[in-house]
This record gives sequence, C-alpha cells and structure tokens, in this order.
Amino acid sequence: MRMEDVPYVRGMEFRTENVATEPSEKGVLLHPVGLKIIILFIMLEGLLRLFIAFTHTGSISLLQIIFAISGIGQLLIAWGLWSWRRWGWGLATKWFSLTGLAYFGKLLTGDLSGLIGIFLSGFIVSYLCLKEVREKFRVLEFQSD
Repeated sequence: MRMEDVPYVRGMEFRTENVATEPSEKGVLLHPVGLKIIILFIMLEGLLRLFIAFTHTGSISLLQIIFAISGIGQLLIAWGLWSWRRWGWGLATKWFSLTGLAYFGKLLTGDLSGLIGIFLSGFIVSYLCLKEVREKFRVLEFQSD
C-alpha cells in the first residue's frame, strides 16, 4: 500500500520521524504518552472537584460553586487537549500558570505543601510549551493577542 492511498484527515500530513505522535493509518493523530498522563491527571482532578462540590450536604456555599466551576473547567480543558484543540492548549497553559502562581503564594505564607503544586504546574506548562507539542496544537510561536 502506498502512502498516498491511506485515507487521512484533510490538512493532516504524514511524517516518518516519530511514530508516537504521527497520524495512524486511519488518519487519527496519536497522543504522546506524556500528554496522555497530563490529560488523565486533569480529568481525575476535575472529577474529584465535582465530587467534592456535589457531595457536600447542607446549603450551597461559595466554595462548592467554585469547586463545581473549576471541575467543569478542568474537564473542558482535558477534552480540548484530547481532541487537539488549540483553545484546549491555551486554556491548559493559562490554567496551570495561574495555579502555579497560587501555589507560590501558598508557599510564601510558609506552607511547604505548595511545593508539589508548583512542581506539577511547572511541569505541565513546560511540557505543553515544548516545540513538538505546540506543533501538534498548531501553536507554532508565542503570540500576544
């Protein structure tokens, strides 16, 4: 079978450099393992936030609303990353940059548990900003809007 005979999504190019991130024979762009782990992490955290928001008994508090909105937001980010949406990449980088800043503020108050949050947020943002990952989301350079 020739490469030209393989059906693929319009606009998607076949490359032979990296098997893990190129379109498969059916034209679906495969996800790198690092991105799958990040998406799984985001989905689990979003589901946990929704679980916390909706299992609290009593009257609805502001904290429950914040947890519900952030849980829905994280599930939306995970879906955007999984479906290779550019807005998913943008939301994820902004979300985890702000999360890292929030954990840094927590660290400034003397709470050392913020170190884990800073590390995870920094890892996620730095991974999403790798050139190979940005190319998959068609974010070829950093632009100011």
